[in-house]
Amino acid sequence: MKNKKISIAGICILFAFFWRVQVVCAREFVHPGGLHTRADLERMKKMVAEGRQPWLEGWKELEKDPLAQYTFKPSPMANMGVSRQKASIDAHAAYLNAIRWYVSGDKAYAKCAIKICNAWSDAVNQVLVARQDLGLVGIPISEFAMAAEVLRGCDLWKKKDFERFKSMMLEYLYPVSRDFLKNHGGTNVDYCWTNWDACNMVALLAIGVLCDREDIISMAWATGVSGMLFPFCIVWMTARCSANGKKADATRPMPSWEWAFWVMCARLHGTRATTCSGMTVTVC
Repeated sequence: MKNKKISIAGICILFAFFWRVQVVCAREFVHPGGLHTRADLERMKKMVAEGRQPWLEGWKELEKDPLAQYTFKPSPMANMGVSRQKASIDAHAAYLNAIRWYVSGDKAYAKCAIKICNAWSDAVNQVLVARQDLGLVGIPISEFAMAAEVLRGCDLWKKKDFERFKSMMLEYLYPVSRDFLKNHGGTNVDYCWTNWDACNMVALLAIGVLCDREDIISMAWATGVSGMLFPFCIVWMTARCSANGKKADATRPMPSWEWAFWVMCARLHGTRATTCSGMTVTVC
């Protein structure tokens, strides 16, 4: 059983944050959004083209990543829950290839990302059931949604295929993250690590942005409020990170979904940066 202490200050921050998000979410959706805006992507492209550091150094590392190659072969499953790890690998490959396409203009990477997304939307035909770690299936769900948000502007992705992908997210994947945040798989909320809730909040935020669904974005915040998740995340992320039942110090590199959680929080909150785990995530 994990003890979770909530401070009065944390609750005040939470409700102030929640109020601000409601105002922001009432605005029209602008795509791409969520994790990356068009301005973000254009800045990446410009800095790499000009050979500016540290952007070029990061780009060189991306080029070496085995998941960022247009030769990547997806392994889709009808039930994504059979292996959330394998699903996450494919989703991450789709995201990295989408980024390489946008920054370089090389359509081979767009084709690879599209192939991955289409393969999964064609294969998934059921609300996923996880063999274990039900709370962590939010990770590949969020990663797929974020990859598609970058890729949606590519004219190579046929409209019917993009619509099928969004249907997969809404019909088969969204219910999993929604239900977990509501009932935590039928377990006591204290049984679950806070990052299980956080990754499913990321999933709802990413799906809401991808599918222009304000109600889903609002649900992410509402479930966080009702479960008092957010103060836990403030304490957890700024002190020590929890992963797989183990504690690591605050300098541990954050997984991509944890980073995405704070970036999207800051962006939807209307701020330009947020601080977590001893680091500042800049959104401008």
